[in-house]
Amino acid sequence: HLSHHPIKSALSSSFLSRGSTSVVCGVRAALLHEHGALMGLPTTQQEEQQEKSAHTSHTAPHPTSPFSLKLSFSLQKSHHYEKQVAYIKEILEKLCHSIVPITQLRVPQYESDWMWHLDIDVTILETDGCLLDVAWIGILDALMRLKLPLINVDEDLHVTLVQQDHEHRTPHYPLKLAHTPVITSFAHVRDQLLIDPNDNEERMSSSTLSIAVDENRNVHFLFKPGGVALTDLQMKLCTEQAYQNTTKVCKQLRDEDDAGHPIRDEQETSE
Repeated sequence: HLSHHPIKSALSSSFLSRGSTSVVCGVRAALLHEHGALMGLPTTQQEEQQEKSAHTSHTAPHPTSPFSLKLSFSLQKSHHYEKQVAYIKEILEKLCHSIVPITQLRVPQYESDWMWHLDIDVTILETDGCLLDVAWIGILDALMRLKLPLINVDEDLHVTLVQQDHEHRTPHYPLKLAHTPVITSFAHVRDQLLIDPNDNEERMSSSTLSIAVDENRNVHFLFKPGGVALTDLQMKLCTEQAYQNTTKVCKQLRDEDDAGHPIRDEQETSE
């Protein structure tokens, strides 16, 4: 089950549940000056007026990355997954860097001085296996639907949102991703390879494997934390199944509107 924009305070967000594993992901944006600090965005006209003479009050130290990813749990049995958090977070951060070109984070009309810094917050609500897969699809869906606001920056580095009409609505533009890889995980249990294993199957497995493949069959990463070695044939089968899963998931993400309804073409709608 996938729903879009469950977090109203975020620029983009998603809720995803697969089996008994569920996550919620929110993406927020701040402005990053090339030689300055991280600056939050005013969200309403009233906030803009309040911040005109105090724009430094919401600055933070200059980050070293255009991404800030937080992975947290809201469940009592999180201690079982604490050891996984470090490598899951590292993998998710690397994938974010690989799919979002730096050029896409440059602010239009201010490319040489300003760029967007994305805060990605992933909360694990329930988990029963395939945590890496589900967390990444939540992030991917939120990034695919992310729209960044157009801004103006004056000489005093005061930021205002562009207002397009009498209702003071701010135009937004979509973030264009370089790739849309999907993670698929497998568990080797009693000489069988299980796709999308649950928690018990992962515990029983002699080894696990996670592969991120995009729609052009490019493998973005392959993660196998020890265990029994897989044959070349098994690896080939896993990669092919991962590609098929990527095709299926990406089609679902693209074929749903922001309300989670299937998108129909004009011909189908007219009929």
